[in-house]
Amino acid sequence: MPQVDFLIPTQKPTHIACCLMQGFHQLGWEVFANVDSSNWIDTRGISTPFARTSGDFIQKVGQLVHGLLIVDVSKGQGVYVDSLRDTLKHRPVILVNMDDAANFVDYDEGYLTFTTHYNRLALRHGSLRPIGFSLSQDIVDLAAETDLTRKQDYVIKNFTPSFQQSVRNSLELCFIEGLKNHFPLHEELTTPEQYAQELAGATLVAAYGGEYLPPMMRNTYLRERMAGGPQAGLYDFKNFDTESAVLRWDSWRFFEAALFACAPIQLDFDKYGFELPVKPTPWEHYIPIDMTTVSALPARLRQMVDADPDALARIGRQARAWVLEHYAPKPVASYVLDQARAFWPQFFG
Repeated sequence: MPQVDFLIPTQKPTHIACCLMQGFHQLGWEVFANVDSSNWIDTRGISTPFARTSGDFIQKVGQLVHGLLIVDVSKGQGVYVDSLRDTLKHRPVILVNMDDAANFVDYDEGYLTFTTHYNRLALRHGSLRPIGFSLSQDIVDLAAETDLTRKQDYVIKNFTPSFQQSVRNSLELCFIEGLKNHFPLHEELTTPEQYAQELAGATLVAAYGGEYLPPMMRNTYLRERMAGGPQAGLYDFKNFDTESAVLRWDSWRFFEAALFACAPIQLDFDKYGFELPVKPTPWEHYIPIDMTTVSALPARLRQMVDADPDALARIGRQARAWVLEHYAPKPVASYVLDQARAFWPQFFG
């Protein structure tokens, strides 16, 4: 039986690390880690990993010496910086980062690194691959037990207020105000249990997010001022091919909305450089936002429903099929494994 190790430097595994543990287990791998499922998990969302399912398959050990090594670096490598470099000399080491600041981190080319918020228009240095927030088996099971057939034409927009969500703040002015004229809007902050029931009945979910970043290093004054300081490398992107990149755009909300057969509203993946292992198709799996024409979108959505009452619900059903096919634990683990085999063919034979 193949074996995989998970190293959690902070002792607090993130959502994606736990989803990968579940996925490798479903693929028939033995899973070892320096933590077990009783550790506090650094996650949010409706149904967190191991809230409903057992994590007894995780074997907590003192030494991680079993084949493939996956390291959750969402909060950094901690005290393992030097030892991981040594480990890389004789076994594959995969890094996974789902932190909000993932767009500002560079990596040694020898690691195969999977990062959320991947934007091809503003890439960092390293052997990078996109990965989404994805789904735990727990939320997959919860949605399977929920009646998703009684959809109504209301929109959920219940973002937690934040100082670092300029995309949401700008769309509040140029999109949400117009949307209120065409659809009932549910904006209450609810418990996870209440939110699941809200999703069960909703047709549309505002699932966008992110922070605008201009090309800072094109500003001579800023470049000279930061030279040699602690922020000198912060804006040193491998490429920056846009006048304003949208960073930290991924979220639980997008995947949860799709899973509960809602049509997620998100910025256009292709236009704004968003990458996932398998991207959703606009108007088939999600409602795309183009910031240059977004003010006309609410009326377009209303016209769609008036012409075909099932139009948005159909997108929601297609979104659910898409997210289950590609972002349940098993397909996500399969994707990571396929990328690892291509990156280290000599190790996998």
